[in-house]
Amino acid sequence: MAKAFEIITSKNIYPMGVSLKDGILHVCLERAGSAFGIILFDSKKTELGKIDFTSAPHVGKVYYGDINLKGYKKILYKIYADDKFVGDSFMRNFDGKSEFGFPVKDDEVYFVAEDSSYDWEDDDFTIHPYNETFMYLMHVRGFTKHPSSKVNGKGCFSGVAEKIDYLKELGINNIEMMPVTELKKNSKTVLDPTGNLNKINYWGYQNSYYYCPNKSLAKSKDAPTEFKDMVKALHKNGIELILQFYFPDEVKRGEIKDILVYWRSEFHVDGFRLKGDNLPKRMLNEAPELKECKLIYDYIDKWEIDETDEIKRIASYQDDYMYDMRRFLKGDEGVTDIALRHMRENPDEFGVIRFFTNYYGFTLRDLVSFDRKHNEDNGENNMDGAAFNLSWNCGVEGTSRKASINKLRMKQTLNALTMLTFTQGTPLIFMGDEFGNSQKGNNNPYCQDNAVTWLNWANLDQNKALFDLTVKLFAYRKAHQCIHPSKALRLMDYISCSYPDLSYHGEEAWKADLYNYNRHVGLLFAGKYAGENDKFIYLAINMHWEKHDFALPNLPEGIVWKKKFDSDEFDKALKEDISDEGRITLAPRSVVILESLGESAPDKRNVKRKKKDLNA
Repeated sequence: MAKAFEIITSKNIYPMGVSLKDGILHVCLERAGSAFGIILFDSKKTELGKIDFTSAPHVGKVYYGDINLKGYKKILYKIYADDKFVGDSFMRNFDGKSEFGFPVKDDEVYFVAEDSSYDWEDDDFTIHPYNETFMYLMHVRGFTKHPSSKVNGKGCFSGVAEKIDYLKELGINNIEMMPVTELKKNSKTVLDPTGNLNKINYWGYQNSYYYCPNKSLAKSKDAPTEFKDMVKALHKNGIELILQFYFPDEVKRGEIKDILVYWRSEFHVDGFRLKGDNLPKRMLNEAPELKECKLIYDYIDKWEIDETDEIKRIASYQDDYMYDMRRFLKGDEGVTDIALRHMRENPDEFGVIRFFTNYYGFTLRDLVSFDRKHNEDNGENNMDGAAFNLSWNCGVEGTSRKASINKLRMKQTLNALTMLTFTQGTPLIFMGDEFGNSQKGNNNPYCQDNAVTWLNWANLDQNKALFDLTVKLFAYRKAHQCIHPSKALRLMDYISCSYPDLSYHGEEAWKADLYNYNRHVGLLFAGKYAGENDKFIYLAINMHWEKHDFALPNLPEGIVWKKKFDSDEFDKALKEDISDEGRITLAPRSVVILESLGESAPDKRNVKRKKKDLNA
């Protein structure tokens, strides 16, 4: 028999939604009809009572009150408006079916309010500076759903946790995770030009239940706890988590901050990648609750950044690097100087996220294997997805058995990863690019929940050479501060050490020919600017289809050049000898990393000066 519940006037309006704490159910809802309220159920879905909130205390359209539920640690509820059930935008969990890629059927499920605690142990909110961050863009389901992943929690938060050792071996320390909240029906978001909302929404860019982790991404029945377990495990291994949120215009701007604060405090998320056309950037950047987490936008103006920030935590996530560097990679004319500018850009006010590939567009393997998109399986006659990809198939469209083409594709992949490694700001790779994942030429797999979008981990064994070299490149960046400093490189000798922090070279030392037809250049990094006294690193890039000579800049007496990497000889034992003539020849479409070896001879003038000081 249903009980009679009395609304107790609450001292606080917030938090919004329905929450249970110490036997008190707090209800705070926006009025949804002429008569509206809440119906309570026990864990067996037996109705406990119906409470009308039409006459409850209210501020504007927000009605609120407390209900005594002593003895209950968990309660199920539905919200009614007139003669129908409606969703609770603030619900934290629900009892019912969650089908991946489709909205919650809010008229069929029971929302859940639960009084629970979680032991975070010694978890903290320490974040990595942008110049020390290497990002890995991931879709939770696609990362481990394929049987070859060999994890227990396939396609789930726990599956990500099972792959932490792999992520650490790769060398990344930051995951950017695509949307993980439950989708809401009746969203105004249109998935594709045909308006077919019956397709699966694989990516999750749709209006959502923003406080509720997606149950279909959890192996257990408790998605919030499984998500927290994953975050805690990532943090213990030095990996921070950036969570993507897409906010269409229908989401109230004032609510966005509350959503981010909730995920920051409740789930210990380290930052947010925010997408949408109507974001209150200045308000979010100034929010004190978000002062120690990363906020990343498609674009940021300097005036939108809070000048009182003590750390650089705001970042820009633009496509300009991606498109221009793709042009440079395939040998287009007139972009060498543009590529150099992108590689050294590192503003003082905000971070910059840099990438060759992302979830939208080709994977890195497809970038060097296809000239055209192949999205026929999406059901739109290949009309969807970007037609402008700046890709090059290296001679044959799609897969090839020809050794010369496969070698060229491997070289181009390594060329891209090497240039990304030497790029200032924060490099990012899309999951699977480190071992040649392909989407079969589909550059817009928004509705593909299958082998197209699931990582095939068998490719890790088949492309082990690519993975191993990727690991070495990422480790090389981490080991040398001079190629990823915290401040922008100035191309000047501002510490009077006879070398600029960064300088450009070509067929003549200290002279880079940046004419439109030029596609090769050398970059010299001086280690003294980062505390690496006698360290010099030279990156030679030749994106031309012809070989080119480079004149190597002279080093201090006692130091010689040693080759550390050559993308043209990735399949051979590395030849470390450098010509005594101070020159090096690069094969077509290749990059070479040279590193100084030895210690410089002491400056005789300094020795004499020290002796005089001692005699004095």
